[in-house]
Amino acid sequence: MTALSLQRHRLSESRALLPSAWVALACAGIVVATPAAMVVAGGIGGTLFVAAVVAGCASLVAVVAITANPRAAVLVTLGYLLGLGVLRRLLAWGLGGELTNDPLLLVGPAVALLLIVLAAQRGRLHIDSTLSGLVLALGALAVVWALNPFAGSVLSGLSSLLFFFVPTLWFWVGKAYLDDRLFRSVVYLLVGAAAASALYAQHQVLNGFPAWDAAWVEQGGYAALNVGGSIRPFGASVSAAEMVSIIMIGVLLVAFALPKLPTPVRVAGVAFLLYALVLGGSRTPVVIVVVLLALIPAIRSRGAQRIVLVPLLVVLALVTLNWSLQQVDVEALDERVAPFVNHVVQGLEDPMNDDVSTANIHIEMVVNAVQAPMEHPIGRGQQSFTLAGSRFGETALGSAEHDLGNVALAWGLPGLVLFVALAFNGFRTAFRLVRLRRDTLSLVALIILLATFGNWLNGGEYGVSTLAWLALGWLDRQRASPDATTPTSSHGKRPVAATPDTETASPSRSPLQPTPAEQP
Repeated sequence: MTALSLQRHRLSESRALLPSAWVALACAGIVVATPAAMVVAGGIGGTLFVAAVVAGCASLVAVVAITANPRAAVLVTLGYLLGLGVLRRLLAWGLGGELTNDPLLLVGPAVALLLIVLAAQRGRLHIDSTLSGLVLALGALAVVWALNPFAGSVLSGLSSLLFFFVPTLWFWVGKAYLDDRLFRSVVYLLVGAAAASALYAQHQVLNGFPAWDAAWVEQGGYAALNVGGSIRPFGASVSAAEMVSIIMIGVLLVAFALPKLPTPVRVAGVAFLLYALVLGGSRTPVVIVVVLLALIPAIRSRGAQRIVLVPLLVVLALVTLNWSLQQVDVEALDERVAPFVNHVVQGLEDPMNDDVSTANIHIEMVVNAVQAPMEHPIGRGQQSFTLAGSRFGETALGSAEHDLGNVALAWGLPGLVLFVALAFNGFRTAFRLVRLRRDTLSLVALIILLATFGNWLNGGEYGVSTLAWLALGWLDRQRASPDATTPTSSHGKRPVAATPDTETASPSRSPLQPTPAEQP
């Protein structure tokens, strides 16, 4: 390509961006106008108005970032979502109010929509696989139910899309933009976020909650935070559940996704994050991490070895966990730490005892929800149990706290079958890629899917649900890549193929530097 033709190509790309810029400005305008209208109509105070201004400014910054460098926008937005909890608490505390109908939550969806518009303009969006077709069908089902007048008010339906539809948008973002270089940057971001969350959580336990966190606890009265009279930490996340999910992913990434990390540093990092995970006071993530720490090496093994190693290592992990719990002397622990450790130890030593464990309750919630289509075959809509529905006057059924149950409640048998097919296809693609490529990034995608399964459609965990769909998008992107099934070298690197993302890239280019096709 001559210099003149390259200049013309870039000029045409720049002109093609103009409609998208107007779309972005429209999104930012909606972000500001919606809460402003609420202020006028409902007499809501200044906290919400300032939040609207902050959200609008963030969206305008996103416009500039996206049109200049979409890949950087993906990474920055993911970081924003992972730290959104502390940002909201700081804003509410600084203004002496409480954020409800928070416009800060609309920044992520606005960025995702703009990225999708840009990808469509550049011919990057294709429904060319079973997985992409299933994701599209799932999103369409969410929109249909949101607009269904028999499922409740339109306002509650549209608000519920934030929890059940918006996460799926990031599949298309991942499919269009998440190349291997950017995915590696996401890995480093996640490890950093996990380490920061672990440090913040330990500070909250050992030194008490900062003023902004304490104000949020007092205003929210969140019952699930109370463990034996102590308030469990939640780090920089929107909830304690999201914090433990981030730390859980961090444990697995430090263990398996940083091949150049020295072994002593790796062991120390895993131990540090595991300690923070226990301080989170949640038992299921501890079990998941221990099982996956044993299971992933078996998954990476070959042929007949896998058949023998998988059950053997899982049983060994559970036996080791049980033995370790018996060695814990809770009474000898610091009184600030003891309630959380005791909560985990008691629940895991006797998980079927309702006096010390909620395992039976959670299992019953999921089973009852999965059986709900027997009475309501087509479901009752996502607004029937989401926070958005209850906020706008709908009768809340209560969440099943797992995607399988929630999908059955929302969309009945069609939705349940669709989601199970989607999950099966996603996991099958991930396992196949791990087996064929045998590289770090394939393993990272599988780790993310395994660690977050059950929360893929939990839009209340903004960063975690976004991460799951980005990973699914990356997996689907690899299916169309010429070198997707090329085995790696012993160093875990694949030969570089001339894909649309690499054919014009130089080895020294930053993973966030836009390719020539993306230069404005």
